Amino acid sequence: MSAAPSKSGKQQQKKKGSSTLSSLATILLITPAVILFFFGGIYVGSQFVHGHGDEVMIGLPNTNNIIRKWGNQHLRGFDLSKLAPPSMHHNLRVNVPEPTGIPQVTEEEVAEAKEAKISDQPHLGAVIPEAKVLTIEEKKDIGVPHFEAPQHLVTGSEMAKLLTPSLHVTDRSFMTAPSNLDNENIIVSAWVYLDVLATENTMRTIFTNKETGCEATEGRNGFSMYVNAWETKDHQLYVEYGGEGSGCYKINSKGIQLIPGRWYHVALSFLERTVSLFIDGSKVNELEDVQPHEVQTKHQLSVGHFFEGYHLHGNVSHLAVVHTEPGAAVTDIVRYVMCVDKIKKIPGLFALYPLNDVGGQVTNSKARDIVGSNDGSYSFPEKTRFSEGLPFPMVDGTNGLIPDPQEQIKSDELGKVRKDKIKEAMQHAWSGYKKYAWGKDEVKPKSHSGQDNWGGMGVTLVDSLDTLLLMGLEKEFKEARDWVEKSLTFNNAGSVSVFETTIRELGGLLAAYDMSGDDVFLNKAKELGDKLLPAFNTASGIPTSHVNLRTGQANGGWSGSSAILSELGSLQLEFRYLSYMTDDPKYEAKSMKAMQVMNQQHPPHGLFPIKVSSATGKFADNMITFGALGDSFYEYLLKIWVQGGRQETWLRDMYDEAIQGVIDVLLKASSPSGLAFLSDFDGHSNKLKMDHLVCFMPATLALGAQTDPLGFDGPRAQRDLALAKGLMYTCREMYHRQPTGIAPEFVEFRNGQDMVASGSAYFYILRPETVESLFYLEQITSDPIYREWSWEIFEAIEKYCKTDDGYGALRDVRTTNSGTDDRMESFFLAETLKYLYLIQDPDEPISLRMHVFNTEAHPLRVFEKHQHKPVMPL
Repeated sequence: MSAAPSKSGKQQQKKKGSSTLSSLATILLITPAVILFFFGGIYVGSQFVHGHGDEVMIGLPNTNNIIRKWGNQHLRGFDLSKLAPPSMHHNLRVNVPEPTGIPQVTEEEVAEAKEAKISDQPHLGAVIPEAKVLTIEEKKDIGVPHFEAPQHLVTGSEMAKLLTPSLHVTDRSFMTAPSNLDNENIIVSAWVYLDVLATENTMRTIFTNKETGCEATEGRNGFSMYVNAWETKDHQLYVEYGGEGSGCYKINSKGIQLIPGRWYHVALSFLERTVSLFIDGSKVNELEDVQPHEVQTKHQLSVGHFFEGYHLHGNVSHLAVVHTEPGAAVTDIVRYVMCVDKIKKIPGLFALYPLNDVGGQVTNSKARDIVGSNDGSYSFPEKTRFSEGLPFPMVDGTNGLIPDPQEQIKSDELGKVRKDKIKEAMQHAWSGYKKYAWGKDEVKPKSHSGQDNWGGMGVTLVDSLDTLLLMGLEKEFKEARDWVEKSLTFNNAGSVSVFETTIRELGGLLAAYDMSGDDVFLNKAKELGDKLLPAFNTASGIPTSHVNLRTGQANGGWSGSSAILSELGSLQLEFRYLSYMTDDPKYEAKSMKAMQVMNQQHPPHGLFPIKVSSATGKFADNMITFGALGDSFYEYLLKIWVQGGRQETWLRDMYDEAIQGVIDVLLKASSPSGLAFLSDFDGHSNKLKMDHLVCFMPATLALGAQTDPLGFDGPRAQRDLALAKGLMYTCREMYHRQPTGIAPEFVEFRNGQDMVASGSAYFYILRPETVESLFYLEQITSDPIYREWSWEIFEAIEKYCKTDDGYGALRDVRTTNSGTDDRMESFFLAETLKYLYLIQDPDEPISLRMHVFNTEAHPLRVFEKHQHKPVMPL
C-alpha cells in the first residue's frame, strides 16, 4: 500500500475517480472483446481477478467490495442495470453519482491488466496474507476506525462514518436479540469486519439463533451465518439452517472468501423453498426447491457467537431483519439494505440494530432496535477484582463500581413498591392452596387438587407460617394457626424423611413460635421432635434417613445403610432451638452427635464425601460436592456456630478449613468469561458442573465474612466476600443467559462456551438458592444491584411459572413455551417468595445479626451466651 497522497494528489485522485465510470462504460460499449477480457482476468490495484475453469472472480481495489463470482453463462446477455437499483449509493472509495455496482477501473488499469500475470484461484484453506500494518501517515483519510479496534482500511470514508462505532465482538463481548425475529420468509443482513488473527482454525460466527449439531430438534431450528467451515480456515461464508429431517442444512459462498481486515455486507434469505446467500449485494449461491427452514421460536438471536462459543473476533454493524412475502424481489431488497442511510424505508423491515450504542460497554445495556420494539442487550467483559488468597480475579457483575448513596435511597423507595408486588404473588399462591389443597402437603395448581407426599402433615401450610407473618397477612396467618391447633396431627404419617420433615415442618413450627410467641406452635414442635428422635438411635449417633412417625421404627430409606452428608448435618439448628426453648437438652445432644463424629474424621482439605456409614460414621463414598447431597452440611457448620453465640470454635474451624478446601480443590473459572464456579470432585478429577443448589454458597460465604473472628476487614473475610460476589454473579448468569430468564437445575461448564444447560435437567422447580444469596449480599453490602437481579428473577417467575391458581415448576428453561408442571413445592412459599420479599423490604424485619435462617429459610433467634452451654467436641 502506498503512502497517503498529498492534498493536491488527493484532488487529482478524486478527479480521476469521477471519470472512472464513464471511462469504463466507453470501453465496454466499444468492443465486446474488451468486456470478455475484463471479466476474464484483470489485475486491479492490489486485488486479482482470478480465472478458474468457466468462472471468474472480481475484486475491487483495496476494499474487496464489490466481489463477484460469475460463470461464463452469466455473462451472456448480462444486463448492467440489474446489478443495483438506480437509487442505491454504495459510497465506495471512488465516489460516483450513480454507481452500478460494477468494479470501477480506469483505462490505465485496463492497460496494466494486459501485462499482469493471472494467478490461479486460491484453493480452499489457503493461507490468507495478513493485512499490512499501516503507518500513521497511511492511516490518514482512510475512514473512521471501528470501535476499540486498530485502525484499518474500510469501504470508504463516507461508509466508514455510517459503520462506526460498531460492536466489536471478542470471546467475551456480543449481543443478543429477542427470540421473535425469525420468520418463514426472511432476510437477515449485516456489515461485518473480520479481525486478522494470529491463529484461525474454526468457525467465526456472525449471527445465529440455532444450536450447533445436525440432529433435527427444536433447538436446531432457525439459522446461523459464519465464516470458516468446522475446524478450517477456508474463509468462505456459510449459512446453516434447521428444517425437517436435519438441523444442519448448509449453503456456502462457493469459493468466494471473506478476507480479514476488510468490511463486507453479508445477507441470507429464506423465501419459500429457496435459500440465497449474498456478499456485498451479489447473490453468490442459491439453492432452489429445498427443505424450508423451520422458524426458531425458542432461542434468542445471538450476534457474534454461537451459544457454544465460536466467536467472530471482528465488528458487526447495522444488523437488519426483513420479513418478506412470497415472490419478493430478494436481490433488490438486499441491495437496498446495504444503503444504511436509507434502509429504514424498506417495506417489511422488522428490526434494525445499528449497534452503534456500545460506547459505555455496560453489560446488559440496551442494543436499540430503531424501527421496532425488539431491543436486544449487550454483553461485555466484566471488570474483575483480584483478592488475595484467590487463584484468579473474580468477575462479580459490578464492574468495580462502588454503590452511590443516592442510588441506595432510590432503591429503597422502589423496594417498597416492589415488595407489595411480591406480597400479591404470595397471596395468589396461598389462595390456590387454600381453595384446592387446604391441609394437604402440596397443591397441584393445574389439576386443582392436593396431595400428601410428605406424610400428610399440611407441609405447605406449616412451611408458610412465618412468610405470612413477615408479609403482614394476618388473616391468612390466623386461619393457618387455627388449623395447626385443631387439625395438625403426626399420627397418620408413616415413614418420612427425617431431613425434609425437620427443615420444613419442625423448622416452620419453631419459626412461627419465634415470631409470634404462640405456644401452639412450640407444643406441636415438641411433639414432632419426640417422634423424630428414634432416627438418632444408631451405634454411631449418625441418624438414619427415615423414621416412621406412627411406630418409631427407623430405616435407611433410599440410601440404605449410608447417611447423606447434607441430611445428617442439617438438623442441628432446629433441634438445638427446640432444646433452648423447652429447657430440655436431649434434642440438642442427639442432633449434635453427628457433627461431633464428623469433627473426628479430618478429611483432606476439610471436604467431606457425601455418604457416611450410619453404623460406624466412616465415609462410604469419595464424591465431594456443594450441590445435591452435600450442600447444607457446610452451611450448618457456620450457622450452628453463629446460633450458639460463636462459642463453639471447633465448628468455625471446620467451616474455615472447608472453605480453604473449596478454593484449593473445587473453585474453577469458566472459559471464556472467567466466571467462578464450584466443581464436583470424585477423589481423582473435577467434574465441571454446578447445581442450582450450589447457589446457597454466596450467602454462606458472605455471612462467614461478616462474622469472621479475625475481622470483616481482614484478608480472609475480604477473600471470602470477593468469592461470594463472584459466585453470586455466576448464579445470576445461570438465569440471565436462558431465554426465559430462569435457571436450570444444573449447568455444565465447557471450554470456550462458559455454561451450558445440558443433560436432562432443563427444568426449574421454583428453587430459592439464588434469591437466598441475593438477600444476604444485599443485606451485607447494601449494593442495589442485588435487588435488581432479584427483581429480574421475580418477573421471569411471574411470566413463565404463574398459573391461574398458583405457580408451577417450569418444564424447560430454554424455551418460552414449555409450560409448567402440576406441582408447587412448599419451599416456593417458605423460601423463594420470602427471600424475594425481604430483599426488596428496606425496613429489614429480620436481622442477620439476631437470627439464623435454617436451610428452609425459617429464621430462628440467636442464643444468649449466658443461657446456652456450648457443645464441646468429642
